[in-house]
Amino acid sequence: MKAVVLDIEEKQAVLLNQDGMFVRVKNRNYEIGQTVELLPSTKRF
Repeated sequence: MKAVVLDIEEKQAVLLNQDGMFVRVKNRNYEIGQTVELLPSTKRF
């Protein structure tokens, strides 16, 4: 699933995915406006 980087914080980035949901992920040197591929993840307990 593709997503667009909307905001960057020190260690995290906020992305908007194709479903219209905001996702907070680890910042991997992303730039605002960059399109990235999100892999599906599972919740850890």
